[in-house]
Amino acid sequence: MNLTKNITFPTAGVYDNMPVNPHPTYLQQRNLSLQRQIGTNWLISASYLGMQMTHLWTGYEGDPAVYLPGSSCTINAKTYSPCSSTANTNQRLTL
Repeated sequence: MNLTKNITFPTAGVYDNMPVNPHPTYLQQRNLSLQRQIGTNWLISASYLGMQMTHLWTGYEGDPAVYLPGSSCTINAKTYSPCSSTANTNQRLTL
């Protein structure tokens, strides 16, 4: 039975694409400290701190709404005041 025939995707919907088998994110931390005494009154110290993150999940907006500056503008024969607001987000999408 094929259930995907009757599925419709809403206009300007938000969709997340995920890999089937994602790699887990992990963090590696490293540190190294060296101390040496020189003579009776001197101490030299050096330290290194490092970190590496692997398979970090990131995201991006694939179809961002374009910001339109101004107090009033016309988009698709309709006037909006101000030009960029949540009321006209779908009209300002790039695709």
